[in-house]
Amino acid sequence: SIVDSRSLWEVYYPPFQAAVDAGVAAVMCSYNSVNGRHACGNPDLLLTDLKDTMGFEGFVQSDWWALHSFAAPQGVDQEMPGIDGTDGKAVFTHRNLDVLDGAKIDDMVGRQLKMMLRHGLFEAANMVCQPPHCHKE
Repeated sequence: SIVDSRSLWEVYYPPFQAAVDAGVAAVMCSYNSVNGRHACGNPDLLLTDLKDTMGFEGFVQSDWWALHSFAAPQGVDQEMPGIDGTDGKAVFTHRNLDVLDGAKIDDMVGRQLKMMLRHGLFEAANMVCQPPHCHKE
């Protein structure tokens, strides 16, 4: 779809902003194309709008088969695990990840670990927060 900036911010983004404001841990990017670029590889959507402008602190994970290329530089933090992606091959390979600098890797991993720690995934089972008692620090 082709969508102007005003429509994005007034019509499509408010539910995402509400989720970010509520402290959502993860967002899944989709198969769709937005303004001529696949959503799972669109730096305008993932980096500029979601992570920078909305202040999203969590991580972006691809949906199965939604990656059309290696999209970590464009804002995807994790490829959906379990089933090979593009043309039957995983996209987040050692070879592709090796081209990223340490700061980018730290950001990708840090976003995932931050949410895991925030939501008690390293705690004993009886110590994990249960909604509505989970809160953004």
